Amino acid sequence: MEVRSFSFPRKLGLSTPPILAALAATLGLFGVGQEVRFYPIALISAIGALILVISVIVAWVSAKSFLQTGYLNLLFLGVAVLEFGTMSILGGLVSSVNTSAGGLLYLIGLIMAGGLHLVSAGLTYYGSPRRKSSLSFRVGTAYAATILVSIALAVWALESNITGTPLPANPALASTALLFLAAAFLFSRVYLRSHSPTLFWYSLALATTAFAFVTLLFSRNAGDLVSWTGIGGVLLGSAYFLISLVATPKTLASN
Repeated sequence: MEVRSFSFPRKLGLSTPPILAALAATLGLFGVGQEVRFYPIALISAIGALILVISVIVAWVSAKSFLQTGYLNLLFLGVAVLEFGTMSILGGLVSSVNTSAGGLLYLIGLIMAGGLHLVSAGLTYYGSPRRKSSLSFRVGTAYAATILVSIALAVWALESNITGTPLPANPALASTALLFLAAAFLFSRVYLRSHSPTLFWYSLALATTAFAFVTLLFSRNAGDLVSWTGIGGVLLGSAYFLISLVATPKTLASN
């Protein structure tokens, strides 16, 4: 990338992922803020609701762009971000009843969202198939299925009376970070060809979110300073998702 040609906001944005990781590593290695136990369920649920609102906005724009162009990568993109937002709010709500079940649900949602983002990025990079018929039906079915599957997983998590950590958090977070980083890399490669501001900010949003998950690997306890650094990174990544919508979303479609 020709960093010298970037505006100050873009240069500032590029600096945030490594800053997040460095800050978390420093806090974790030196044990700063480990005694903090600030983890109110109401606040976590409110953050999940905010992420859901942003995700719905991005999913709506993706659906609108898919209806205009028919490119499947846009449909997968909308499903991915909708899955991310839905599981964020459901994970917080389930955690208010069963912390272990809520954590498991959130980790499952992250892996699913990361995989779907990688599919969208791969289609964008290698050339997305295009559909010309039943576009509204495809969007409605895909989005409805995403929400129903998420709700079904939440009900299953609640009724399973899960205790402990059936899905190891660190490997799950590391896998999610790799999926998001891989998707960010492919989107950034397409950006180098198109110089689309949408692709720049969207790939940065994915990278920032991925590094936020990396910071959580250094957390010792829920609610310590490291974990809130990661949560802040997820919120920052969500803000970059919104910034990416300033440009025309259909530029994500393959040429």
